[in-house]
Amino acid sequence: MEKRDWKLVSRARAAALQVLLHNVHGPYRGLPRTAGWGYPEPYTRDMMISSLGILVSGNGRLMKSLQRVLDTAAANQSRLGHIPSLVHDKEDRGASDCTPLFLMAAGMFRIATERPDFLEEAVAKAMTWVEHQSPSDRVLVAQLPTSDWRDEQWVLGYGLFVNTVVYTYLCLFGHDERARSGTTVFVQSVIAHAGEPLALIPITRAGFPGTPEGSNAFTLRRFLVPWSQQFRGWALFADGADMLCRVDLNAILAERDEYKAVQVVKHDYQTKHPRKYVGAAMESDNPDYWRKNWASVMLITGSMVPKGSITWKACSGRLDGSKQKQ
Repeated sequence: MEKRDWKLVSRARAAALQVLLHNVHGPYRGLPRTAGWGYPEPYTRDMMISSLGILVSGNGRLMKSLQRVLDTAAANQSRLGHIPSLVHDKEDRGASDCTPLFLMAAGMFRIATERPDFLEEAVAKAMTWVEHQSPSDRVLVAQLPTSDWRDEQWVLGYGLFVNTVVYTYLCLFGHDERARSGTTVFVQSVIAHAGEPLALIPITRAGFPGTPEGSNAFTLRRFLVPWSQQFRGWALFADGADMLCRVDLNAILAERDEYKAVQVVKHDYQTKHPRKYVGAAMESDNPDYWRKNWASVMLITGSMVPKGSITWKACSGRLDGSKQKQ
């Protein structure tokens, strides 16, 4: 980033901080107001999203205000664990995202303040409430249409936004095993939209022994798909650990080109953060490199790949991000 860009970011940060401080005291029990002009109520959704900026700022006044918001939301939690849509009003319920957003904010507040037991009872009840919103009992939460936010397009069924927040708080609270079941969520979403039979084959350490590790178990293993297919037929690789299928995958298979060995989406992705899996055992550098994330979804025909070109040994190289000639 150039120096002038940093100056612009600094100015934006200062302006954002001023907005948060301006809204820190509102007319409802001294809780923050949602907006400086209009919306004086402390809407839970807005308060929880604002917690991201508050925690990054480290501002003492804002941190105290955030703790009061979280304490009040917990005090107005329903008997079964649901967090109300308005922080101060225990009768204002109906939003499906306020409870997972509360858990996300509480989890980050614990880390920022080094208070691992903060709101322990309220957090436990809220996690139980969200868990019970999964009809398939496989982590994926079914989103009800919210009844208090008219700016949104109502979502019936499995909403991507809510489930992203659920995944986030599961990681924050150390429930890595349940968070990793995001792969199960992906599989469930594939099945839900499939119009024709599909064979789903997981890429695991057991299935591809001896292959090297990258930042996860399939950084390099994905390139052994033609080998696993015995260099015959078509296969679709998808990094399903953090994906949600919203259409029939057969629609992608219908786009296959008999004259191309591999088909991908050639998007121009730029790394936004220097580290990934932060706080987890897999935490590692997150460098930018040419064609980054192109291999997240690949439509592959094994018959066009020379049989000796892709082997375990061939996949033992290192992804260094350098540009290679075709």
